[in-house]
Amino acid sequence: MTGVRIRTAALLLAAALTFSASARAAGTADPPEPGKEEASPGAVPEDMPSLFRNDMPWYKDTLEPLIMRNGVPYVPADFLGMFPGISFTMPADNNLLLASADGTSYVSILLDDGTSVVNGEIGDTVGLFRDGTVLYVEAEPVCRALGLEEELSDGPTLRITDGNERLTMDQLIGSYLPREDAAVKTRFDEEPEPARRLFIFCTSPEDTGEYSIERELERYGLNCTVFLWHDASPEEILAGQSYGAYGVATTDEEDTAGALTAADGRIREMTRRRTRWTLTTEDPETDDELRSAGFCPLTPDFTVTSLTALDTMMAELEGRLNERNEVYVFLTDCWKGTVAVSLLRALLDNHSDWADSNLGG
Repeated sequence: MTGVRIRTAALLLAAALTFSASARAAGTADPPEPGKEEASPGAVPEDMPSLFRNDMPWYKDTLEPLIMRNGVPYVPADFLGMFPGISFTMPADNNLLLASADGTSYVSILLDDGTSVVNGEIGDTVGLFRDGTVLYVEAEPVCRALGLEEELSDGPTLRITDGNERLTMDQLIGSYLPREDAAVKTRFDEEPEPARRLFIFCTSPEDTGEYSIERELERYGLNCTVFLWHDASPEEILAGQSYGAYGVATTDEEDTAGALTAADGRIREMTRRRTRWTLTTEDPETDDELRSAGFCPLTPDFTVTSLTALDTMMAELEGRLNERNEVYVFLTDCWKGTVAVSLLRALLDNHSDWADSNLGG
């Protein structure tokens, strides 16, 4: 019933906005001209993303970064649609709609003249422009209408939160600084280092796959290392490398080393980084060939498949973490893998001195 209400409201809003636009005086501000956008200056440090959702960097940050216009932050509309409680739709060709899941809050904007309806109030209070094929909206009024919080730092970097963040902005920025700078600027030297580190591995999602562990890990706010398939799309590459270090993977059993070398070369054209990480083939001879080709095949302590007994594995994993500083777990794209994500989240929440980590540090 809620979905019907949202769709009906969207259609009524579009009609109301069209009428309102035709009746308005001709002095309406023109939409921003293409190419007039003020690009965001380089963030500090250099690899600091310009947009964060809670503690997670925007995986399209390279293609759709934060844009500042006259000191005002604008964000891609599809970025806001990444929040679990927010939907981004186009109920009509000329109508952008951002709405809460329960339909109680919304922002509806006409694309031709920027007229907006914010929770029932009609006006032109929300800035909007198109950058190529990407629709950008003014962050502050949209966040206020939808119950989101925003925090802008030097760089600039904008973080938008829905209450599920775990890090302060200083800690978030500090995680991208060299260790000595982070200690000074975020006072990490006053916080204890994690006694145990859990390294979670997954592969980039497959087009035909029913489950995606990478997306599930992002939903739960867990750090990980993504092993990118040799045919990963540009979007999947950007998402996988956003965690930090990444690896490469292939299904080629005839020339595994050659396929990984080719994959690394193709992916490096976009990331500008070389990787040496890959997963073990479980064949000693092939793994030796991978090492000779410059790769480091990793053998996880635990691998979750559709046949894994999760209760037994979690008990063993927790015991292993009590004994060792580091444990490696590989989650395959299956239903039990998604369940394991929630179990690992709960495990880490119950141990404040344990941390989920990327292979890069």
